[in-house]
Amino acid sequence: MNSDYMKSAMDGNYNQFHHVLVIEDEDSRKTVILEGANYSVGRDSRNTIVLNSQKVSRLHATLLRRTNTINRSFSYWLLDGDLQTGLPSRPLLMEQLKMAIANSFRSDDLLSLVFLELEIFEENGNSLNYRLKSRILEGFAKRLRACLRLGDSIAYWESSQFGCILPQVRSTQDVGRVCNRMLESLKQQFFLDNKKVYTRISIGIALKGNEEKTAGTMIHEAQDALAKSQESGSNNYKFANEKLQLETERLLRIEKLLAHALERKEFCLCYQPQIAVNENKITGIEALIRWEHRDLGIVSPGEFISLAEETGLIVPIGEWVLETACQQRKRWQEESLTDQPICINISSQQFQQTNFVAMIESVLDKTKLEPYLLELEVTESTLALNMELSRKCLMELNEIGVKIALDDFGTGVSSFGYLKQFQFSTLKIDRPIINDLSSNPQDKALVGAIVNVAQSFNLRVIAEGVEEKAKVDELLQFGCEEIQGNWLTIPLKEKKIMDFLIKSDCIL
Repeated sequence: MNSDYMKSAMDGNYNQFHHVLVIEDEDSRKTVILEGANYSVGRDSRNTIVLNSQKVSRLHATLLRRTNTINRSFSYWLLDGDLQTGLPSRPLLMEQLKMAIANSFRSDDLLSLVFLELEIFEENGNSLNYRLKSRILEGFAKRLRACLRLGDSIAYWESSQFGCILPQVRSTQDVGRVCNRMLESLKQQFFLDNKKVYTRISIGIALKGNEEKTAGTMIHEAQDALAKSQESGSNNYKFANEKLQLETERLLRIEKLLAHALERKEFCLCYQPQIAVNENKITGIEALIRWEHRDLGIVSPGEFISLAEETGLIVPIGEWVLETACQQRKRWQEESLTDQPICINISSQQFQQTNFVAMIESVLDKTKLEPYLLELEVTESTLALNMELSRKCLMELNEIGVKIALDDFGTGVSSFGYLKQFQFSTLKIDRPIINDLSSNPQDKALVGAIVNVAQSFNLRVIAEGVEEKAKVDELLQFGCEEIQGNWLTIPLKEKKIMDFLIKSDCIL
């Protein structure tokens, strides 16, 4: 390396160097720059060492030996890198993207490619010199790296563009969350040499599921989405697929508003009766949560329950449902309903809480409701998460006198085995089995088997999701006499459910 190269390195101008060996340990980060055929030796203010060619191979061999023996954690790799930002450059990102696409077929998760473009401008509108721009890019790269998850990749693409690969993404909302985190972190202004420097960020996103896509296709889609982001005013993100954009924005907005829905008293309960058809008798009433927001309107449980589970909000929401439903059941007991239990769905997160049984006892004590008037519905998948905990919880609940219904029965591989291990009061046949009852001989056989087993164990069996009279008649032929579904009535609010029960001439 001649003296001009050496001076360039000492001044921090790294653009002409193309290969970098990175050595990291717990205490320091040192970088060895390799360029051309001739090398000089020196160190700049950023602790960068420039070596001559004779020492490079010797250093590399020494590092290989030390990696196996030294106590501190050393790692090193040889790659094409961008020394201005300290990030890998375009060629490595391309290789990583190809590898991520190949690996994506082994998983049901999504693969996301994110492009970011940075616009830099000073407070007074003056243009920045090269040195300040370099420092901005370096700082931007550090902030960007901090926003990503473990296992995500980041690289410098060109000019003021960066690329990120997000493998194994569960949903578009997860991508949206990462991008929101980027925007929040990267929009913060920089202060350099007593100058206030502002930035604008544009983000474009391409996604790949199980469909066939090449690296070139994903890059093209992400760049198109980046252009849309710039056209819409920057400081936002855009998906290549407009439908995904709208869905993700809505779900993330729901997630944000959900955090305050409980304290703002936006939830309410609706009730749907369970009826023994031949006896024309109400056998139970299920409490179902609804969310009514002044701007969003009525948000279906299918949209917000999964978000509540992801964020942990399902625990306080579930406790509110329990207490509210038990209070309502106590009022009905004082009016006309006698022995019919109030039935409440329990989420996996709720059930896994160490104080779950204590919370149930506290609610019953607070509402003065008799335990036999409460039936908790748990799914097979919930029980399977921790069999030892499930066995302990159900035993304690049975001792209290609380009833347990096994919900969505017939979908798991160990459905019938659970009947030997746990004590249930009710089996609820899963909705998809009921929907396919007329057209699927296997479902017919399964319903018949479930009814016979339930009778052997002296359990109630309820078919849920019954929408039409023909299904009722068919279920009666199999001996399933209790149903729940919109054929009888849609879920009704507190004031309407009693009116319905009185007018329907059902035995209370």
